[in-house]
Amino acid sequence: MITRRLRQLGNAGRLLGSLAAIGVLLVAGPVGGALGIARQDQGESSSRRETGPLPKDTTVKRTPEQAAQEDIEVGEFYAHKGDVDAAIGRYQDAAAAAPKLAKARLLLAEAFEKKDDKATAVKYYKEYLQVDPNASDKQKIQKKIEKLSR
Repeated sequence: MITRRLRQLGNAGRLLGSLAAIGVLLVAGPVGGALGIARQDQGESSSRRETGPLPKDTTVKRTPEQAAQEDIEVGEFYAHKGDVDAAIGRYQDAAAAAPKLAKARLLLAEAFEKKDDKATAVKYYKEYLQVDPNASDKQKIQKKIEKLSR
């Protein structure tokens, strides 16, 4: 299989095959050093190796609000696919990450209502109105709370 892949690579494959066959790996210049690959200069013992600088941290830092929004999007995907329990988990993660994000609580309330868990749905509808007391759908939510509380 390896031989077939090397053949597919053509000249580069033949070169790599030759280098691998004699056990030689060349890492030269600033590229190898920048990648932190150890290299051995001539005349040095094999126990003493230099390494280049470590790569910079390229991890994207997200705010809690961004993480919560991402959780909401994934939760909505699950809800659309019919996996309400998975959606609830992601909505709960979103609510924990960004406590002032009302949308997470509204989605939790709707998910629990879909599961016919009225008490928990009411809890999250109330939390939604606490987080956003001026919500544009305040009257609608209050009616839902009344209906589900019966």
